[in-house]
Amino acid sequence: MKTTHIFERDLSERLDESIRVDRNLETEDRLELLRQYHVTESAREFLTELFSRLQGDVSYMRQGWNNWLYGYYGSGKSHLLTVVGLLTDSDTIEEDSRDQVWEAFSEGNAGLEELRKSWNGLLDGFKTIPVFINLLKYQGQAERGFGEILLEAAHLKQKHSPRLQVAFFEDWYEDYVPRAKWAKRALDVLDDAGVSVDAEDVWPKVQRYRVLSDIVLPRLYMDVADAKESDGLRDVVTRDLRPEAVVQELEAWRKKLDAESDRDVKLVLLLDEISLFIGTQYNLLTELNSVAENIDEVGRGNIVSVVTAQEKIADVRTDYVPKAVSFGILSDRYPYQYNLPSSHVGRIVQRRLLHKSKKGRSWVIDNVVNQGVPPADAYIYSNVQQNTTPRLNDVDNDEFADYFPLLPYHPPLFLEILSNLRNRESETAKSIFSGTARAVLAIVKGLLEEWVDKRDEKELVNLVDFFDIIRPELENIIPDKLKTITAIENEVADGSLEELDSKVAKAVLLLTYVPNHIPLEAHNIAVSIMRDTQRADPLKMENRVTDSLRRLSTYIRPSENGGPHLRFTTPKERDILRRAAQIEKDVDWHSFAKTVEEHLWEDLLDRLDFQGKLSFPRTDQRYPVSYEFAVDGIDFGKKFGSPDGLAVPIAVRGLLPDDVAGAPPSPNEAVLEWTVSDKDRQGVRDQLTTWAALFQAANESDHVPESIAEDLTEQRHRLLGSVRGLLVEGSFRVQSDKGLSSISKALETLLDKRFPEHFHPEMSAVNQSTLSQLKGLKPGEPLPDWAARVGVSEGTADEEQGKIASKVWALTGRTLAQNGQELSVNRLLELIAEAEPIYEDAKPALIALIWGECRRPMTRFRVVGNDGSPVDEDVLLDRSRWHETRIQLFGDPDEDIREILERIPTVDPGVTIGEAFDHWRQYLNNNRQRLRALLKVVEYKDEKIRQPETSRLMSAFLDGLRSRRDEIDSQLEQLKQREANWDALADASLAVGNWIDGARETWDLRGASLFEFEALLVLQSAGFPWLTDKTDTELSKLRSELDDARNIEWWSEQGWSDLRDTVSSLPDARSAVREAWTAYCEDGDRLELFEAVNENPWFASLDGFYTLQVQDEFERAYLRPLRHFQNEFDRLRRGVEPLVDQNEADIDRLDRAVKALRTLAQKHEQMKADSEVAITELRTKWQYFKAVIGEYRPGDVAGVGMWPDDEPGLREVLRMVLRNPKRGTGGKLKDFELEQTDKGVIVR
Repeated sequence: MKTTHIFERDLSERLDESIRVDRNLETEDRLELLRQYHVTESAREFLTELFSRLQGDVSYMRQGWNNWLYGYYGSGKSHLLTVVGLLTDSDTIEEDSRDQVWEAFSEGNAGLEELRKSWNGLLDGFKTIPVFINLLKYQGQAERGFGEILLEAAHLKQKHSPRLQVAFFEDWYEDYVPRAKWAKRALDVLDDAGVSVDAEDVWPKVQRYRVLSDIVLPRLYMDVADAKESDGLRDVVTRDLRPEAVVQELEAWRKKLDAESDRDVKLVLLLDEISLFIGTQYNLLTELNSVAENIDEVGRGNIVSVVTAQEKIADVRTDYVPKAVSFGILSDRYPYQYNLPSSHVGRIVQRRLLHKSKKGRSWVIDNVVNQGVPPADAYIYSNVQQNTTPRLNDVDNDEFADYFPLLPYHPPLFLEILSNLRNRESETAKSIFSGTARAVLAIVKGLLEEWVDKRDEKELVNLVDFFDIIRPELENIIPDKLKTITAIENEVADGSLEELDSKVAKAVLLLTYVPNHIPLEAHNIAVSIMRDTQRADPLKMENRVTDSLRRLSTYIRPSENGGPHLRFTTPKERDILRRAAQIEKDVDWHSFAKTVEEHLWEDLLDRLDFQGKLSFPRTDQRYPVSYEFAVDGIDFGKKFGSPDGLAVPIAVRGLLPDDVAGAPPSPNEAVLEWTVSDKDRQGVRDQLTTWAALFQAANESDHVPESIAEDLTEQRHRLLGSVRGLLVEGSFRVQSDKGLSSISKALETLLDKRFPEHFHPEMSAVNQSTLSQLKGLKPGEPLPDWAARVGVSEGTADEEQGKIASKVWALTGRTLAQNGQELSVNRLLELIAEAEPIYEDAKPALIALIWGECRRPMTRFRVVGNDGSPVDEDVLLDRSRWHETRIQLFGDPDEDIREILERIPTVDPGVTIGEAFDHWRQYLNNNRQRLRALLKVVEYKDEKIRQPETSRLMSAFLDGLRSRRDEIDSQLEQLKQREANWDALADASLAVGNWIDGARETWDLRGASLFEFEALLVLQSAGFPWLTDKTDTELSKLRSELDDARNIEWWSEQGWSDLRDTVSSLPDARSAVREAWTAYCEDGDRLELFEAVNENPWFASLDGFYTLQVQDEFERAYLRPLRHFQNEFDRLRRGVEPLVDQNEADIDRLDRAVKALRTLAQKHEQMKADSEVAITELRTKWQYFKAVIGEYRPGDVAGVGMWPDDEPGLREVLRMVLRNPKRGTGGKLKDFELEQTDKGVIVR
């Protein structure tokens, strides 16, 4: 079968142009447009209401005089707007004859009798003047607003100039000079000026050409104003263009016409394509809102507007919605919104061009659909974001046959591409890409003609064919991109690229204009270029497209927006990209690492929140640090952070390939080893090489295009994120410490290991200047802040020895002892730094510490000169004299007490006597801290104990704790004075430590017992009705025994045993309470009732009650008593159960039990009243409640109540339910009646 015989329509038939409201029409043209219009039900409704409103018929009235007529491409909205203008143009209707006009309009349209009657009534009673405005003419002209456009149209209607300043002059001038004399006077002025103009059309030329109006208007003004200067002309030709002033001027024109007419005059403003014109210009949207408001307030029905758009106001496409405001603000100003059902562009194309004969359709099904690859498998787009109709991601076989050789989604896809391309055209209204169905019709017609001439009858039209047919227009709209296509085609011709590459490039170019529909992925590009229905293989084509994009990488690049988008490059870009590809091919990792160091790493550290200062261990201060990085063995020479800060070395591992990575850090080095995650590590390396290569290539260029700079910025941004991700998900190790959870934890560990407790960050900052601040200070005088923080001694006997001072003094003493008891200052500092490398850069600080120790009364160090004679300690503070100054060690007067000191658990053998005393002090301070923590806990719990018998036991324990605290304070004071019986003091210190251990253990194990005693005594005091005489007897016995135990120190092991022996009735008291509680719960199945109520959703929570109307009587009779029972029983249960179940008797639960029982005890009278409410009565209420409510949950019910007690409220609930559109009568209820019967209520 010949392909031309597939179609029912002759492809050579001419397609009509689009209809616009501003066409200049002769009589026959007007009548023909009326004949062509098919009056739909929607159009008839709109015209009927519009004509009625224009006549003041209030039955159609809502608030306002503005109409919004909307419909998509093919709906005929512009045609209908033209029809409105033709049917409301009183002048031309009388010229053509009213009957002739109606005959043309009604031809082929039945059932318009009422509409004709309304139309005749309008023409009989009013003179209507339409003002046509095609807004597409002004699209893209940012300086043109609605005020200017409306006035221009109104003045053109009055045969004034299209140039507003001239039109304003004409409006003023005709009040003084008849229009018939204008041409003569203008000709005289021009003759005087030596300008020759044809007399027949002199005034139209003045209207049109500024060079003439600038000569004529000033002279005419001066003649009328009798002035020698034309300065006043500015006021004549300048007018307010704000909406209120513009509408007032329209109303003034209307009144002028009204005065000249035998009928009232109405202005009908017709504005076509309002939403396309506004686009994203916020000022136009707000201006339109103001224009509509003034039409209502100033026009008052004498001025009516009709505008067209593609959607109703609430659904205007987001492409056209300004960020600052939405089209929704127009809703109140356009109360009349009419929808014209559209014939979708696809259906228009299918019906007008692709409709097949019966034989033709059978041939397509038999030879293409059934024999080829299933369309649903081959020709669907993936990851579609915004779909079309028919859908981009689904192809139905029947639709495939209807649209062949196009795909069903091709027409709407073409339309989207054309519409977006049109926005690039400077004069969008004149572009062939006008965004209408007719534009697509013309293009599809051309595609079909090309297909018939050149394609196999089983092949498809694809996106490349679409590109080729619109290529001439693209040359004007996007010339740079077309040059890129040409360059690719040239490379295809010379064999550098493949033929497929040209097709891929064309498809990519078009798909970039529908980014909100089809992601630019290899699969989608493949779908766009496939045409062979018999051998289509999407997966194979997708792989070929991927290869093609790789070959086209210098022409097509990922866009700066990221994601699945592509863009075309410029010639300059391509030069840089080719150089980058060469650099990437000859990769030099050391060079790349240098680029990363200089241009990436600092920002990366910012993203990782690296701080220039860190909190150091054992200080409350943050100090400057200098990060020293090595990446896979390549040292970064640049330091990051604070240049003069303490060094923090970090070795990053795994970022570079293994074959270029250097050796890892030694396990003995205090270095943070940061191994990046292996997740997509190779992908990140690829990103790094791509960015570094492009960066180096761009640096070699004399000019970097903005697109390359944006690419670099975007690639850098993504690379920073990717490298950060590898690092954040990486692992950390500091020497043997692994598994550190975060960089902050790893840095904390590194600082802890690199800077031990005997080092302070400020030690590195001490210098000659700061040392000089110590000169002349006497023992006991305050030190500079830095010296106090470092731990320099004030030179007194009673001050505590810090860890830094203790370490330095020990090193000093040990070094001197190993080197003949005496060394020069310089040599001493060298040996100390060798023993403790952390002090290498802190030697002035060591001197400050030694200076402080040398001034203490019990010091073992002495400062001497080279001749051995003592010198003043301040000599140490002068660095220039260190070479002539020596430190001497002399005997230890306290060596006798070493054995006593070593009995203290925290004193290590081998430490100096001074260190031992310091460790003893730490032991006492630790004991004091432990005692303080226990005392705080017990004091807090003591506030909960109020029964006299238990309160006395707690008070005794608190007294013991406070007594031991005082003992520790005394021991610390004796230690400070260095005057004590050391043997006795050591025994006392150890005794207090042991006492604290025992008290802590006793409280943890026995503290709960005091709260059990308290709860049982509260229970007896409350006199709960359910307690028996036996219970009261046993609890009274328990109270008496606890009173007898008031003097027992129960917190000791022996004391606890004595307490247990004294309080022997506890088991019987527990048993009696358990028996009484069990009987209470079983009485009337009280526990069973509680559990049933507690699990019911009506009592479990308030969920659903926010929509529920519970009537008062029902709540009082059922919900309130049952909920009261539920709450009170639950509180009682929480108070009693820890007493009857020892498995639940931990201190916190018993604490809460005491609180619950005490709360209930305060409601003693209420409890007595509640006990009188028989459980049988509650069960009866519960059974009735279940019978009424059934399985309904609160959220399922609109209301609940008792009849007739809750009658008023129930009536309101019924009214609400029955008027709800989703319930009852579907919202159509007008009224109802309630009739009570013996068995219930009937709703009528």
